[in-house]
Amino acid sequence: MSTSIKNNVLRFLNLVIRRNRFITRMIFGVRIPDSNRIAWDFTTIALKNCLLRYVTDDSRVLEIGTGSYAILPIYLARHRNCEITATDLHDEYVESSRKTAQLNGVDLNLICSDLYRSINGTFDIIFWNSVYIPRNTGTALGIDHLSTADSDWCGGDTGVEEIERFLRDSSDHLAPGGIILLGFNPVYLSTELVEEAYKRNGWSVAATHSAAFNPSRVFILENPG
Repeated sequence: MSTSIKNNVLRFLNLVIRRNRFITRMIFGVRIPDSNRIAWDFTTIALKNCLLRYVTDDSRVLEIGTGSYAILPIYLARHRNCEITATDLHDEYVESSRKTAQLNGVDLNLICSDLYRSINGTFDIIFWNSVYIPRNTGTALGIDHLSTADSDWCGGDTGVEEIERFLRDSSDHLAPGGIILLGFNPVYLSTELVEEAYKRNGWSVAATHSAAFNPSRVFILENPG
């Protein structure tokens, strides 16, 4: 597929489908207050499809990078009576997510944090729809013009720099026997690079989740210690 066709497909997904309030509610059961920003992507759907397999009512759950609407924590709160904390790097996203949670009648602990910087304690489940698009790829596809900030999508020059940073600090915040759900899209970042990243940081994969017609994958990573 040519770059121009990819650009047009991305713009259609971003501007028409993934910001659509009705489609978002149909897929996730979550009401969003506006359509100002992208609400979800294929990796959000992949994580949704496997979250309930691992989260129980007594789980302590942390989402890194919840975005503008906290789609997955709200979805999870609707299905599990668990303790959920969600973070984002941007104050405006945290405030928007707080409004979305209130709109949906959900109580979430929302924190502005660069990965784990403002996080204390440990969790049974940590999940992240990671930023994984290499900078040059995102620029070529025009993603840098479709998102509010590079931190919404850019994984660094190779695409795994932010994933590496996440994995280096994750063991300090994962409870014994806990797991990480790491979501990414191999269309933009090769599976091999992600595998090399988690191996370098001492993690192992307990399972891999994927689905037909969805290119994204979720790695279930086991606690290294």
